[in-house]
Amino acid sequence: MRFGKYLARSFAIIATLYTGFLILITLSNKEPEEMLMRKGLKAGLIEVNQSSSSMYKELDKRFAERRQHVRKACEKHGLQKPNKNYKANAWEFLVNKEHGLVWCNIFKAASSTWFYNFNLLAGYTKKHLAKSKNTPVQLARKYYNRPSVDELLEILHGESRPLAFLITRHPLERLVSYYRNKFFDRRADSHIKKLCKTITSQYPKLPVVQSDGCGRMTPSFVQFAFYVVDYFTPQVLESMGTGVGNAQLDMHSMHWVPMNSFCTPCLVDFDVYAKVETMDEDGNYIIEKTGVSDVIKMAQINKSTDVKKRLEEADALICQLTEEVLLRLIDLYRYDVDLFQYDVTKYINCTRGR
Repeated sequence: MRFGKYLARSFAIIATLYTGFLILITLSNKEPEEMLMRKGLKAGLIEVNQSSSSMYKELDKRFAERRQHVRKACEKHGLQKPNKNYKANAWEFLVNKEHGLVWCNIFKAASSTWFYNFNLLAGYTKKHLAKSKNTPVQLARKYYNRPSVDELLEILHGESRPLAFLITRHPLERLVSYYRNKFFDRRADSHIKKLCKTITSQYPKLPVVQSDGCGRMTPSFVQFAFYVVDYFTPQVLESMGTGVGNAQLDMHSMHWVPMNSFCTPCLVDFDVYAKVETMDEDGNYIIEKTGVSDVIKMAQINKSTDVKKRLEEADALICQLTEEVLLRLIDLYRYDVDLFQYDVTKYINCTRGR
């Protein structure tokens, strides 16, 4: 009887030990999975992170190649050193020291998106931005002072250098974007209507078109192109080497200023030359590189939903130009075309002999 009790107790102890052993084995098998989960590397995430790392290496390479090309193009055109016609221009720079970002704004090159982003970085809430009667540019300029050239260069060459970037766009498509957005907008203000009247009266022998923005006084794209090349005389372009020159430009002509004159990349070191044409990748790179993804996302403002259609419409307008005015436009934007690697061949071909 006593022996039976001992035997039963022994079996109970063995069973307990065996159960404990099984639990240990189970836990040891789960441990690697739990560790991976804690580190954010569970199964599929390993592959995603490796893919992300590979993508950013490609983008690092892209921007290194763009920087190298700009340097070589600047040297080719003799712009690597300041002269009386080409001086560093700090007028359109926005400096956010807190987040380590410096942006040179170029109108009609994702400017709406990045004014919105810089306003968020300044501390404005999305609700405030949506309800404000001030334009995004006005809000930004309340927070970001325009730096002097010396202040800008000191920031860019300081110990904790921020990431400096600009965004470019094909210069002729940029011109088309302004023309379509402003002259064909039902909400066209008095300044636009005055500009329409000025252009049509200055080139009366060229055809006009009708639109919701300017009515019967809407200039054709041909008229607008002539106005632009006549507006930017050598004297106007020379004056833009200083902030004073930019201040003298009216609120519309700033949208047509050559990008090289606006941001002077040959005299200011940029880390990233982003492009509207590759904005999804370039924008996300800037955001991730500076660690501001908790504040801003790469959601583009005023982005065309049909890029192919937009480009076809731009081609159609540009190909209406005479060969003479197209070549004058290309000469006006010659540095933009070369520095930022834009092709104008198809436009030369479609206007040849016109």
